[in-house]
Amino acid sequence: MRSLAAFFVAAGCAAPAAPPANSGGNAGGRVPDAGAPAPDGGSGGCVRAKLCWPGCDPSTGTCDVGTLDAAACECRPLAATLRSIALSKPPGAVKPGTPFALSAEGTYADGSTADLTAAATWTTSDASAVRADGGGHFTTIANGAATLAADSAGVRGSVDVTVSDAAAGEARALWITRFAFHKDAVAGPADVKAVVDAAADAHFNVLLFQVRALGDAYYRSTLEPWSDSFGTLGGDPGWDPLQVALDEAHSRGVELHAWVNAFTGWYAPGSAHPWPPPRAAHGPQHLFVDHPDWLATSDASGGSSDPEYRWVSAGIEAARAHLADVVTDLATSYAIDGVHLDRIRFADTAYSQDPLTEAAYEAQRATGLADRGDWQRAMVSDAVRRAGEALHAVRPKAVLSAAVWGIYKPLTVAGAACHTSNGYYQRYQDSLGWMQAGI
Repeated sequence: MRSLAAFFVAAGCAAPAAPPANSGGNAGGRVPDAGAPAPDGGSGGCVRAKLCWPGCDPSTGTCDVGTLDAAACECRPLAATLRSIALSKPPGAVKPGTPFALSAEGTYADGSTADLTAAATWTTSDASAVRADGGGHFTTIANGAATLAADSAGVRGSVDVTVSDAAAGEARALWITRFAFHKDAVAGPADVKAVVDAAADAHFNVLLFQVRALGDAYYRSTLEPWSDSFGTLGGDPGWDPLQVALDEAHSRGVELHAWVNAFTGWYAPGSAHPWPPPRAAHGPQHLFVDHPDWLATSDASGGSSDPEYRWVSAGIEAARAHLADVVTDLATSYAIDGVHLDRIRFADTAYSQDPLTEAAYEAQRATGLADRGDWQRAMVSDAVRRAGEALHAVRPKAVLSAAVWGIYKPLTVAGAACHTSNGYYQRYQDSLGWMQAGI
């Protein structure tokens, strides 16, 4: 604890009795209540005194009158008087049954600030619309509007919130790619919070936050290693992007869905990244380290012609099961509102000619689907079904969605076929079939 004696001058400034050695106080600290009573001075006690605080001029004897923090047994400056409270931005129109949180920042007479979220008393003007759960946490109950307030030391800060069923019927979704928060783009948690806050300020109500790209993780996974985007494969960055994003999104009344690249497994041939992937120093290994035979190939010799990625074959039953396990891990460990599947397909018509996929197709050919395209579409559909079942087994109300190829089947104009790409025949992705089957 800093000594108070250095802040006294002989003319007009008398030092108080020394505080107890175990007070743990700080002479530069503050208390919200500048009017705390001073006990009688005595052995080991505190007395009210005239103090010369840092920044004052000892040569003139100019002093502030100290006030007492009885708990810490120290005298405090009047400059610590609380002047205003600012609350964080509330969500926009939000549907009933949505939890969210606000924070409160106090500004003092000397211009300094402090977080008052825990210390403030939180209230709502209409508990039938918004319930105050304490500590800045609230839950919307029914259509209406409420003023939410934080009070401390006679000072109040407030914001207004609207609750509307209309907000439940409209999804204003935004993708937040991994490139927005890995080591080359940002410094850490503050940057994720800034991205989420910007989306909430723009009135998006659903965020699709990328957590898996190449058989890796941008969260604390029990099945896959941390992405090498943070430095080295498996290297813990010291913070959890998904948890930070979840906390910030939910505090703003915004849903967060975990965006999962389903079957992209590693960087494309010719990239600067090693092949096969290196062993992780800590935690789980990359799927191509443990299962190199899951690699989807564009020819029988094991080649990979896709310019973006090396892929995992959706034709391999164990690979589809692993994807479902990843979804279970996410839904169990995090309060996600949904899972968003991307790259939920084969790379193109050349894929996959790997031995395991060839064997699986041949094993069912006589009694199952003879057409190879129909079988590959069925395998992708099975992966979607498994992912949905895994999600809903843990979080029944969570939403399963997917980023699918924009053109379902070849288009025709005046009876003539357009030469466009399509999801159904070229990527083996039967997206309309998933919806019709209620997957």
